[in-house]
Amino acid sequence: MQSKILDHIAGENHHHWIIRIDYSPYALNQTRLIERNWINDESAKRHYEEGISIDWVDSLDLDDAIWAEKTSNWYSVWVHISDVTEAIKIYSPLDIEALKRTTSIYRWEWVINMVPPFLSQNILSLNQDWEKLTMTMQIDLDNEWWILNYQVYESKFKNKKRYNYEDFVDDYINPESENHSTLQLMYEIARKRRFNRKQEWANMDYDESDRHLHIWEKTEKVHSSKKAIPTTIIEEFMILANIASAMICVQNKYNSIFRLHNVFSEKAYYNNSVWLHAWLALWKYTHFTSPIRRYADIIVHRVLKIAHLRWEDFPYSIWEIWDIAKYINFSRTVIDILWKDVDNELRWKK
Repeated sequence: MQSKILDHIAGENHHHWIIRIDYSPYALNQTRLIERNWINDESAKRHYEEGISIDWVDSLDLDDAIWAEKTSNWYSVWVHISDVTEAIKIYSPLDIEALKRTTSIYRWEWVINMVPPFLSQNILSLNQDWEKLTMTMQIDLDNEWWILNYQVYESKFKNKKRYNYEDFVDDYINPESENHSTLQLMYEIARKRRFNRKQEWANMDYDESDRHLHIWEKTEKVHSSKKAIPTTIIEEFMILANIASAMICVQNKYNSIFRLHNVFSEKAYYNNSVWLHAWLALWKYTHFTSPIRRYADIIVHRVLKIAHLRWEDFPYSIWEIWDIAKYINFSRTVIDILWKDVDNELRWKK
């Protein structure tokens, strides 16, 4: 059975679409309509939430934010993710544009956004002091730091403070800062979660596409003690949200996309079936946390919102998920190959 996905990308030069600066006129027209009318929120109920974000100092597309609290019996982590799918409907011009690109591509000096910058950096970005539509994943941990409960819900989120990896430590070490105790708790949770994953023989190298797809002059891997604390927090909190997303999909037998990594392959990849992510030592894993930057996350958001929260028909057939997964895997390979050629040419000219 053939899916609609092949119809949407049939006849296109895939290489041309995957790495492309200009957006289609139809996608730009839809962007202007959203700018004029804002997002039509169809949610029956949204919980109001607050939290903080941590990202690179020059990041403009902020699609994730976090919070944490401790109760007498457990620890609670909240991961708030931009509700991209409320603005970009399935198979709309913007959705097809994002599907063809599959990811944002980051280089040292510029970025090719998956969706137009006005959306990715303004309307959808969780900028400080703004209230934005979000999908929230709440994960409760027991006193041994193992996952106890989890739930996803639609929310309206206000970013109380936008941190970057440079200035995070200023508030982290200052007892007088407003978020000091929460930042300390976040790092405590992240450290203990990382210890638990090590006990499961997980590789501590983060899945390379879990946040940004950097090409060539990659932003340096954070090793300094100043940056290691916020990096550990973000990595562990994002992994928690991705685990919970996969578990909801598996337990409810939803057609969804999963992130796999077998022991024989160099890279992780997407599939419509759940299986092992050997790199992270997990049997259930997907991508939920970067829908502004990654098309796979948009798929997961739609599944959780439409099928799980709104009890409507599945947004995708199993064949559509299969074709999307194949296309995303293909696109990543093309990006790697083409940019290696570009980099070699630039190095030769230098």
